[in-house]
Amino acid sequence: MIATGESLSELGWGGKVGPVVPHRWQERISKTRAASSVALLWAAAIRPDGSLDFDHMKANVDGHRVVVDTELSYVVRQPCLVVQRTANRKQKRRINAAVVDRRFLERVGPFVAENHVIVLTPPPDASMSELRRWPTC
Repeated sequence: MIATGESLSELGWGGKVGPVVPHRWQERISKTRAASSVALLWAAAIRPDGSLDFDHMKANVDGHRVVVDTELSYVVRQPCLVVQRTANRKQKRRINAAVVDRRFLERVGPFVAENHVIVLTPPPDASMSELRRWPTC
């Protein structure tokens, strides 16, 4: 991408910042599964080693489900990359990335990201091996 000067969108990728701002969505965030709720992916799930650890996140945040209209475009249902952005000076790396694969989606289901997570969706023809290559670039 850098060598060609093409943007992610020119390469067929899409990107969006998670819509959930925790203090504004408090009444919709829960620790239990409810009708029309989906998983809530906090930045804490994206680990510095490039892994995605939903269980670590659940143990360290206040709520991992969010009630939303499940038909909205910000509900993620496909493999993608998630990027944590932070301004935390205590954290060694300011940007961490991980792959959301089919196994994660089968276990957790569709999800919505909080506002410190950027979701990058690949072009339809991207393979999982191409997806896995990105966080280490």
